[in-house]
Amino acid sequence: LYEFLNKNCHVDDYTSAGFTTIVENAKDAKETYFTDLTSVSSEGKYLLVCDGSSSSGVRVWQARDLMLQKDVVYRFSCWVANIDVGYASHGAASRSNLEFRIEYEGTGEIGEQIAKFQAPTTIGKWEFHTAEFTAEKSGWHHIFIKNHNTQQAGNDFAIDDIYFGTKLT
Repeated sequence: LYEFLNKNCHVDDYTSAGFTTIVENAKDAKETYFTDLTSVSSEGKYLLVCDGSSSSGVRVWQARDLMLQKDVVYRFSCWVANIDVGYASHGAASRSNLEFRIEYEGTGEIGEQIAKFQAPTTIGKWEFHTAEFTAEKSGWHHIFIKNHNTQQAGNDFAIDDIYFGTKLT
């Protein structure tokens, strides 16, 4: 799913919070604010980093045009890390509150929640999250991430190895 993301810019190139980019180390994107964190995967070596926003429910990433089949069980998984270098002073309220959702194309419906979780309390520690999703409709769908934390200080996270596909048995 990384193909939908921007690898050509850094967070510091933009002033607005909520911006995401792809880097090999979170610190490379925003040295002053992000912890030294490399990819959890030794293969891809890239991860998504996000400078948290004070706006609740903003889409921070999405993948468009995924063809899903009705009643098929899909598996979602990813690794997430808290990259807020000032987390000790910002406190627990500054943890990102992430929600992954499916949107049905052409219906105007937000569809269903796939997974919802917070970034870890330990800075730089990767946590694995997984969930299953059964499509209610066949056709083109979009998967997206929203961050519901409204803290301006902190609220920074990294995601790696996003997977969404058929359930492996």
